[in-house]
Amino acid sequence: MRYPIKILEQVQRIDLEIGAVEGEGSVVRSAMKKAQELLEGAKRLHEALGAELEAINVQRSEIQVHLDETNAKVKKATDRIGEVKNDRELKALTREKSQGAKTAKNIEAELRAVQAAFDGKQSEVEVKAVEVEAGEQELERLSGELTAGKEGWDKAVEEKMKLRDELVRDIPESLLKKYEAIKASRGGRAVVHVKNEACQGCFIHVPPQLYVQLMRGEDELISCPHCYRILYVEDQPATV
Repeated sequence: MRYPIKILEQVQRIDLEIGAVEGEGSVVRSAMKKAQELLEGAKRLHEALGAELEAINVQRSEIQVHLDETNAKVKKATDRIGEVKNDRELKALTREKSQGAKTAKNIEAELRAVQAAFDGKQSEVEVKAVEVEAGEQELERLSGELTAGKEGWDKAVEEKMKLRDELVRDIPESLLKKYEAIKASRGGRAVVHVKNEACQGCFIHVPPQLYVQLMRGEDELISCPHCYRILYVEDQPATV
């Protein structure tokens, strides 16, 4: 029969390949999640900026109304100057016109400041709108990539799982459980080879006597005394 460690090594390779295939989908799903979070944040900020813009617009409208009313009063006072009959009325209208003009000037300055704030906020809204649109396009792209890739990934995993199932039939249940336990606790790698007398899982030298056993290709499975992974040597001969 085939030497168990060689079968385990093949199972290990298939498991890593399955993990890599599944990882492709995980990368896309992770990117989609991040894109979704960024998009939602951009939308919230866009809405908040829109609300601020509307508030400034209301303020601008109120100031414009005030300015129009003030200018109307100044015009009225100006028109009445030609109708005055005495100096007292002339002085009163002149003072009213002067004060109105001064007030209008102040209101115009306030309106310019508010208009500047409106223009700046409107630019922010437009920039954020572009960001939202870009986020939606990126999310759509990733969704398409996930949909397009899923069929291929699923098929690849299915084929590899069939091969894996065939291989594990030749592995004793107790050994398979040991393999799965080590794999779960060691980042997915339970079987590693020894190179230059060092375990390629933890890169620590194995004791000389264990290395001799590995080179002999004995039936007994040998684990690294440091990381507990199952060891093998690449040129290990098969036994019958």
